[in-house]
Amino acid sequence: ISPFQKALGPEDLENVCVRLKDNLHFGHISGFDASTKQYKVVLEMNGMVEYHSSDEFDLVPPAKKDKVLILADPYFLASGTLIGIDGDERIVKIFGSGEIRILPAKCIAKLF
Repeated sequence: ISPFQKALGPEDLENVCVRLKDNLHFGHISGFDASTKQYKVVLEMNGMVEYHSSDEFDLVPPAKKDKVLILADPYFLASGTLIGIDGDERIVKIFGSGEIRILPAKCIAKLF
């Protein structure tokens, strides 16, 4: 997780899409085990559940039309739709308000 982002609580990453570093499999976060400090990851390929620490996965960069979670102020934890890509910036339409915002690519994550 980028240092540009605020401190995220484990619950903040619920439904965020991830790619495992060791085998490049895709999945999404569906929970957190506080006793082991590992995230519950549901694998895309077979629905199996694995547990991983945050240093064992990367957030999946969203593509145009994907639902996204914003990980930076002033829209921290708002969700929206990625409607455009311009270099290292992403254009997001925020759910609810309908506002259009241009954000650094590292500040958004793809939602399941």
